[in-house]
Amino acid sequence: MKQISAWSHRTGINVILPTALVQDTKIYNSGYWFNGNDVTQFYKIGLTDSEKKFFSIPDKIESKVFNINSFNLAILICFEAEHTPTTYFQKDEADIILWPGYWGWTQEDNWDENKEKEIKHKIFSNMSEWRVPLIQSNFSTNDLMDHRGTGPQGLSHVIDEENKLIYRGVHLKDEAFIVNLTKVNNKTTITSCKTLVTC
Repeated sequence: MKQISAWSHRTGINVILPTALVQDTKIYNSGYWFNGNDVTQFYKIGLTDSEKKFFSIPDKIESKVFNINSFNLAILICFEAEHTPTTYFQKDEADIILWPGYWGWTQEDNWDENKEKEIKHKIFSNMSEWRVPLIQSNFSTNDLMDHRGTGPQGLSHVIDEENKLIYRGVHLKDEAFIVNLTKVNNKTTITSCKTLVTC
């Protein structure tokens, strides 16, 4: 952790590090936000039924909204993005949402009102209320030692403040992409989004 803090301080780049954490015989689905020398821990609060079998939720819930260069970034992990829009932050509290969540890793998945047939796409509906940009990140299972039958296959998404899909990542590959933002009169908009590295 000291090395990450030092690197963040030296480069001026914030780092989000997800990790499982054991404290007082309990296991938490957690992570750390590195902003130079400042390190803040956050937790996944919205656990799925399967996660509740081995993960816990802390008694005191800290905010998952972090300030970076005058932008307030909210972190929603996996199914937290499907919960009631005011569960983790209030309206106008976040300028942008970072959503590491396993959705949309097949070519057939669409950013639309319905996820499939008559089933509503809850995150799409929430984005209509939040009205801020969203960066959704999928990982790619290109590790030959990974024997899972299914899993994330890339295809990360960037949604603008009007709830329109403006970027879809590559399939079955790892990539880094850059999203540039601007804020005018407290309204955050995406000015550009492009791939930096694909491998």
